[in-house]
Amino acid sequence: MKKQKLPRPLAQLLFSLLTCLTLLSTQTEARHTSLHPFIKGSYNSVQIELNKTPFLMVLWSIDCPPCHKELNMLGKLTKERPEINLVLVSTDDISLADDIGKTLKKHGLGGIESWAFADPNVARLRYEIDPRWYGTLPRSYFFDSAHQRSATTGTLEKEQVEDWLKQQE
Repeated sequence: MKKQKLPRPLAQLLFSLLTCLTLLSTQTEARHTSLHPFIKGSYNSVQIELNKTPFLMVLWSIDCPPCHKELNMLGKLTKERPEINLVLVSTDDISLADDIGKTLKKHGLGGIESWAFADPNVARLRYEIDPRWYGTLPRSYFFDSAHQRSATTGTLEKEQVEDWLKQQE
């Protein structure tokens, strides 16, 4: 039996269509995570946006195994307690938006406000967040309604977050 080839114009059209569909699905993934570029001034923008609102800011990375454990817990907790004001900041470069989005979606956090470092001067971003923080992950900040914060380094436990939520009631 002789193998038939597709006519060249049809093959090119199919290839172009497949490429477009792949690009669209990638862009849709990034949009679902509502990933914002975290640049100089973003830290203050988050606080202004959440004026007088308690929130939890979690810094994480796709290359940090304890971060994945924490994200998994947070994904489950946000389903149980949707009132949590959670802000996620990936310390990975925003050029990894697709991987960041897939990670968030995997942990059930695709709809949570999320940011990714988008400044080549990472030390400046870390300093803006906390002059005493040198990049150890995971790192979390609990903000009360007056935006007084307390920092935690290491994997958050569900009980820590629930205790904080009770204090905010």
